[in-house]
Amino acid sequence: MGFGMIIIGDEILSSYRTDKHLPKVIELLSERGLSLDWADYVGDERERITATLKQTFASRDVVFSTGRDRRDP
Repeated sequence: MGFGMIIIGDEILSSYRTDKHLPKVIELLSERGLSLDWADYVGDERERITATLKQTFASRDVVFSTGRDRRDP
């Protein structure tokens, strides 16, 4: 079992917004003697998000997921 993270959003991939979640998750895990094993950036394409989540659910990893609703300002 490992720890992973899925960061969702076209705004992150296009550099419109800076992802602040990844460094924070790494910091919080590190404070507990743990480490992040992998991270995956995914755009707002529904099929890709679904495929990534299905692959993740098939693993034994604990996974954090971040993203915001496109309707948020």
